[in-house]
Amino acid sequence: MKQLKHLLCLVVIIIVVSCTSDKKSTTKVDVPTTETKDPTTTPPPTITTTANTRTSAGINTAAGEAYMTGREKEMIKEINLIRSNPKGYIPIVEKFREQLKQTDFVDPNQINMEMEAVNSLVSELSALEPLSILKPRQVLHNTAKNHGLELKSNNRTGHNGMNGSWPWDRIQKDDPEAGPSGENLVGGVPGVRDAVLTLLVDTGIPGYGHRKNLLDPRWEYVGCYEVDQVTDLKHYWVQNFMKLK
Repeated sequence: MKQLKHLLCLVVIIIVVSCTSDKKSTTKVDVPTTETKDPTTTPPPTITTTANTRTSAGINTAAGEAYMTGREKEMIKEINLIRSNPKGYIPIVEKFREQLKQTDFVDPNQINMEMEAVNSLVSELSALEPLSILKPRQVLHNTAKNHGLELKSNNRTGHNGMNGSWPWDRIQKDDPEAGPSGENLVGGVPGVRDAVLTLLVDTGIPGYGHRKNLLDPRWEYVGCYEVDQVTDLKHYWVQNFMKLK
């Protein structure tokens, strides 16, 4: 099994990039890229429901949205699972940490980076109170979709559009009611939960920018779009976040 994981580490590339702005800007943002572990598909443990945990129906805000795929709805539910009960999500992160310890990495220093990131996440979740539950917004979904399809058709990755636009440019152009906004990108991770965990742990990313987007208390709406493949990365995701003006 470890030999298989080691082999997958050689061929799987995970790209995660985050971008956030409070307003329209022309300031260029560095685009971080990381090559890392083979994502695990072992099901994490079930979270124990407590009095402070919001119901499954309450966090499954995209359930009735016909324009989304099942996996896109699943991703929004997973994000809301974290936000609705950050402390309750810690067992999932701890299970992920144990799986990392069993992984053979190409770079032997990678495991230390992984443990540092996971441990910081556990500390952050332990101190975090419940956040706003994010609602789907079709115009935001369409903005994510259009960017994802443009990346695919041009065989490239990144936040910049072909016209030089940044995420907040596209979001505000499509939705005049949009205020602060942000974007995460991740590719090469088959499982929905594993893709979210990759962004949440955010190994090797200065300032944990993707984690900050997922846990930003300002957000009210989310749009998640999955592209089948961008460059050589399958399961490429565009996550857009925003609040109204």
